[in-house]
Amino acid sequence: MKRAQKNASNPHYLIRTMPAKGSTQRKHRFCCKTYVPGGTVFQDAADLSAAIGVFSRGAGGSVSCRVLFGTPARKAPMLSLLAKTKEDFFMFDFFAFPTTNSWEEDIFQLTTPGIITVAVLMAALIAAAILLRPRTKRTAKTATKQLVFSGAALALAMVTSEFIPTISLPFGGSVTLFSMLFVVLIGYWYGAKAGLLTGFAYGLLQFVIDPKFYSPIQLLVDYPLAFGALGLSGFFSEKKHGLLKGYIAGVLGRYVFAFLSGAVFFAHYAPAQTPLGIITYSLGYNASYIMPEAAATVAILAIPAVKNAFVRIKTLATSCDISN
Repeated sequence: MKRAQKNASNPHYLIRTMPAKGSTQRKHRFCCKTYVPGGTVFQDAADLSAAIGVFSRGAGGSVSCRVLFGTPARKAPMLSLLAKTKEDFFMFDFFAFPTTNSWEEDIFQLTTPGIITVAVLMAALIAAAILLRPRTKRTAKTATKQLVFSGAALALAMVTSEFIPTISLPFGGSVTLFSMLFVVLIGYWYGAKAGLLTGFAYGLLQFVIDPKFYSPIQLLVDYPLAFGALGLSGFFSEKKHGLLKGYIAGVLGRYVFAFLSGAVFFAHYAPAQTPLGIITYSLGYNASYIMPEAAATVAILAIPAVKNAFVRIKTLATSCDISN
């Protein structure tokens, strides 16, 4: 349904209702007057106030309110109703807005300011990865090399993940052309700090491609933490067979976060709605796209010629001589 036109004499308000703690219901809705995805529209403040009181007592849930439009004078009395939901008010009106996906599920999508904020955070993470390199390597030349090589690795990861045809699963996840390896390489080249921070940035980049999410916690687990875990390769940077060990550690780290996301946020997709059924479903579903790519990558990294080539690339990426 389209929103009504802005009219100073006819302000609109949105009610979004959530279940009380411990409720088995995922979301309560109190429908009055005109239904819109994610909430209910009320024509005046008196109607809104009455509905809040009735619903809070009847459903046992908490209620958050959002002013859609109206003159500042008409909005002002409603601010007291938002006292306990300032976080929701700020997030929905600035960073993201509620919508639905193709399965008619309630989700959120970033606004333009939200996307800009994420982009700034990505840049800050990459800058921190460069600034936190070892003191002995803090020169302009090494900083330039790290920026160039890290940028190239992230670009290759994005291209092989998003723009080259891959095997995609219906509920998210895909077998890509070695995209995880390119993120792992950054940790292998520059250590754990650079690997983790750049991995977090890459996770946010993946999110910005399709900036929709179910909740802030789900966003954090599915993107920065899951892809950031690929940076665990940095802990094996100086060890024998460091790239192979680091790749396995990074992939397992991503798998753990993917499993947690599936078990916690997408459990309703599991055929068997039991704890064991949900755990088994999440383990199997996420393994079906992560492990085939991991197995193929490990097989290639085990080839001596390939291994030696990556050692030479690391030498080039970490050399203090920018002309190398």
